[in-house]
Amino acid sequence: MKIKKINKLKELKELKNIKSFVISLFLLSAFSACTSTKGLQELKTTQTLTRDVPSESLCGSERYFFKSIINGPDQVGFISLNKLSKAIQKHRKILVGVKNIQNRCYYNLLILNLLVKGRTNEALKWGRKILTNFPQAVLARYFIALGYFLKNQIYRAEHIIESILTNKNSPHLGMVYNLQGLIKYKRGDHVAAAISFKESVLHSLDYQIASRLNLAFLALRYGDGRTAVVSLKYLADKFDVYEVFYGLGLGYYLVADYESAFRFLNKAADINSHHSLTYYYLGLISYNYFKESNKAGDYFEKFLKIKDDAYYRKYREVSRILNKIKVKKNG
Repeated sequence: MKIKKINKLKELKELKNIKSFVISLFLLSAFSACTSTKGLQELKTTQTLTRDVPSESLCGSERYFFKSIINGPDQVGFISLNKLSKAIQKHRKILVGVKNIQNRCYYNLLILNLLVKGRTNEALKWGRKILTNFPQAVLARYFIALGYFLKNQIYRAEHIIESILTNKNSPHLGMVYNLQGLIKYKRGDHVAAAISFKESVLHSLDYQIASRLNLAFLALRYGDGRTAVVSLKYLADKFDVYEVFYGLGLGYYLVADYESAFRFLNKAADINSHHSLTYYYLGLISYNYFKESNKAGDYFEKFLKIKDDAYYRKYREVSRILNKIKVKKNG
């Protein structure tokens, strides 16, 4: 028990020590390790989270512990659903058929569904309705801020988040700090975004998966593999999800731990076989460091089959490597 406690304290100490990461953000601002050269993609909702309200699928399913609200699995833009999922689990019996405005849990779920379906205006309407009856309802205020954020009304979202953060005793600080980080990121202040994600990690265990992913992928954009590994290694044994394994694999790749990188990238590929960059890095490791040309060729072929215009330069690079492999094999 003492050893676990010591390891946890060490990890928190590493997360608190963000000085080297902040310096790297300034020094490596032109470097992008895992994304295309097109720059930041516009934040927007993705696939429908649930079909009906209330939804049993939100309860106990690790795939719904977090949600990406942008395009692409390797970008900054994750929100957590843990608290809401637990609230639904707790109040499951009274949710069914109860559509009373006093039942905030039901309407919080309704608002979240509307947000992830892209029906932001409806979500904002219900959020305001809850606030009429409960002016200090933190989750409703948070969802309204998230709605404004998704509508690209960044300053309105930021104003609400700042007002929530005036109460440092709120049980939802992890979620709120995470959204604050996304707002800072959207505004281009990546150093402040990193600090907010770190605050989210330190304030709430329940929201660590989204904030750790955001901190890790922000670090990866600047080639900071160490911060990515520190952020995500805590999650590797807890969540069998693609984003964690891919982020860890790329983090280890950047710190030149190629065996660990290869192991985690393979885990990522087993879960998600449609993300081309996973195969790209598996191919590079096999070709450059393990000197296994045939295996590298297989990974590169999979990379080329997944068409993505964002990685045009990498396609050219991979094509040249494959030609070298074929020449060597035929020679």
